[in-house]
Amino acid sequence: MAFASPAVFAIVPVQDVLNLDGSHRMNRPGIAGGNWGFRFDWSQWDEGYTHGLRYLAELFGRCAERENDSF
Repeated sequence: MAFASPAVFAIVPVQDVLNLDGSHRMNRPGIAGGNWGFRFDWSQWDEGYTHGLRYLAELFGRCAERENDSF
């Protein structure tokens, strides 16, 4: 839905891209401790995520034309 929005920017939490469950939330409203502790490591990333995000960006017209398009 973020990519389909008319907003200038589409912000997608990396937890959603990685399809992580609720235990990886960055913030738990109403709970004082343990918030803002999510850490991302590139070992979690798969090239398929890059292609998926690129696909959505192209589908919804959010890609700038690039001279050297490697993916």
